[in-house]
Amino acid sequence: MLCEISSYFGNNFLSTWFILSIIAFVVLMIFSSLIFYYSYVKITYSKWLKKSTPKYPSAENVRMEIILMLKGILAGTFCPSMTLYLMSEKKLKGYCGIDQYGWNYLFLSFFISWLLVDFFEFFYHRMGHTLDLFWNVHKSHHQFYNPSPFSVIAEDYIDQIIGASPLLFIPAIVPINIDLLFFQVRFPIWNFIIDIFLILVCDIFLWLWCLSSLGS
Repeated sequence: MLCEISSYFGNNFLSTWFILSIIAFVVLMIFSSLIFYYSYVKITYSKWLKKSTPKYPSAENVRMEIILMLKGILAGTFCPSMTLYLMSEKKLKGYCGIDQYGWNYLFLSFFISWLLVDFFEFFYHRMGHTLDLFWNVHKSHHQFYNPSPFSVIAEDYIDQIIGASPLLFIPAIVPINIDLLFFQVRFPIWNFIIDIFLILVCDIFLWLWCLSSLGS
């Protein structure tokens, strides 16, 4: 998929970066807007009872989330765009399709890269909460005490670029299917579903916990 997009635009870095950013923007805006409308516009008393904070975010906060989301999209699509460009210049070992290395290599590389990427993102995120140097970058993502769905990737550009960096350094070391790696590192719908689950479901569990505490 990614190679076809890059090839369609002549393997031009800026064109690929632009189209990947547009795709990510459309996907995130559609899903975020739908959930925002249901949870923050069509407000009911029963929905309000399940919130962990009594107030809804102000329009200014939501606007800032959207601005940071746009910033995050541009930064988050930089690495995959650069990877596709360097692949077209034969400077990386990433590849497209299955035939070049076969299904066995695809499955093996999937599980190995899955573990590497997961540990990388876990430890980088942990450093963002435990070390002052990294917290100074990451704290912008946590400035909203009552986040809306638009805050899913409302992060500093450094956070997004480092988070997407496995798309550059893994193909620089070993051959790997770039579509597979993109799905693991930067697939926007996957990240969106997980983070929305955390935002909305945590409110529900806090509500249930409060009810059980009152009853005990």
